[in-house]
Amino acid sequence: MRGNCGHGRPATAGWLGGRRGFWVGCVTAFLALSGLALASTSVFTSVPPDSSAITVAGHGDGKADDTKAIQDAIDKAAKPGGSIVFLPSGRYRITRTILIWPGVRIYGTGAERPVLVLKDHTPGFQHGIAHMVVFAGAPRLPDPAPFPPSGTV
Repeated sequence: MRGNCGHGRPATAGWLGGRRGFWVGCVTAFLALSGLALASTSVFTSVPPDSSAITVAGHGDGKADDTKAIQDAIDKAAKPGGSIVFLPSGRYRITRTILIWPGVRIYGTGAERPVLVLKDHTPGFQHGIAHMVVFAGAPRLPDPAPFPPSGTV
């Protein structure tokens, strides 16, 4: 099959020919780069010195429920002007949606990136769409009546 792709060169049906080849190349590059990102190590191999930062004090073993430890650190960092939360390497099992407030920045630390996991059949996450993490668009209110937003557990 030959034709004109609009750039003056003939389009072919070959592996990297024509428009199909362009999209195959883009998808291949994306998959290669995303695989590299998943396999890479954390930028911060140790917690940088920052007196205003908060480090999550969870278990990170993939078995214990770390939801409260993560949310407490985020809530503590949700002060005027925001703050930084460091999440050390580990597998953090959560059972509820984590709400990240405006101005809070979370960084993984340690040799490997931290991972949030759900245990099989975690209540609220097995039907329809439920969010593991929500970036809240408004500051935390003293009265949490309007929360949780739809899709949170």
